[in-house]
Amino acid sequence: MTALTTKTLWKKTLTLVLLLSCLLIVEVQGQNTDRLTNIRYRLTNLAFDLPGLNQKIEMNVANVSIADFMRGLAQSYKLNINIAPDVKQTMTNHFSGVTVQEVLLFLAQQYNLDYDFLGVIINIRNWRDPRLDLPPPVKELKVTYNGAEKKITLDLQNDTLLQVAKKITQLSDVNVVVLPNAFNKPITAFIKDMPVGSAIEQMSWSNRLKFNKTDERTYVLESLADDEEIVTKNAGRLNPNYTIARTSNSKAGAGDKGAPGRLSVDAEQVGNEKLLNISAVNTPLKDLVRNISEQAGVAYFVYAELNGNVTAEARNLTYAQALQKVLLGTPYSFAKESEVYMIGERSFEGIKSQRLVQLHHRSVDSLSYFLPDDLKKM
Repeated sequence: MTALTTKTLWKKTLTLVLLLSCLLIVEVQGQNTDRLTNIRYRLTNLAFDLPGLNQKIEMNVANVSIADFMRGLAQSYKLNINIAPDVKQTMTNHFSGVTVQEVLLFLAQQYNLDYDFLGVIINIRNWRDPRLDLPPPVKELKVTYNGAEKKITLDLQNDTLLQVAKKITQLSDVNVVVLPNAFNKPITAFIKDMPVGSAIEQMSWSNRLKFNKTDERTYVLESLADDEEIVTKNAGRLNPNYTIARTSNSKAGAGDKGAPGRLSVDAEQVGNEKLLNISAVNTPLKDLVRNISEQAGVAYFVYAELNGNVTAEARNLTYAQALQKVLLGTPYSFAKESEVYMIGERSFEGIKSQRLVQLHHRSVDSLSYFLPDDLKKM
């Protein structure tokens, strides 16, 4: 672009800005003119019933409240004036040879006052620009879509998620559904020329949203729950892979001297199985078992209060492997029956399992050294 072209564009832009400013000034002045014209008309008509409005005034005031000045006018010229409590301005003026009506009109203009008329009563209040009560203009969303390449560009700054989703749905062949808990979530993102699905995922990740693709043309977005966080992987990729982790923050037990606990669990679908990633620091065992069970999506029952705390860092564990490791060294165990996991004390009847052990010519008496005490009592 040449310097001449740039200069021409700058002149046009400056001209447009000045024109818009002039239009705004004209509009404001027009509203004030209409207001003052109406006040003048009403005062002129009221003067037939209140002759004091046509009497001339000689007065010099300095730092006097408008309310006190109006009360003085009312008493001196037999007017019925009521002053609203919000009229608190002070005035310094000199009036000579002008009518009371003209003084009232001048004060309305000078101090932004408005008058209501009820019969021969004049109610004086502060004037409020009616445009201030209008709803704010709808912000134009900066979302563009290239239908030929099926790519979208987003330039968002604190825009409402529901409006963004509507815009994407209108422009593209993709349906974006927002659950109620995320309707008003503010979204900030800049994404240029990216496939719609990838753009939605990137936007969700950067704004801490849960992203779910239900079919080839439908995406569902919702806010993270209070006990969830995003766990990112391969962050160097343009379209990062991430999962949602269940998290908790809790105080440790009395035996742990009040040390803070932390827990993060997320699951990744690998083939037909979910593999769990666990990061736990001084976390109550019951919280860890509940979280890995929920993330794995298994059916489970807990038959005892799971006491104690756990610290663990492990990845790519099946649900059974995770349970086995976190319950190791505790008085608890688990068993699986008809796709339901039963978790409780090892001595609990539903947890015990039967297993055939080959003796290999050993005597039964020699096994007493290897049997648990609770079995010897049976």
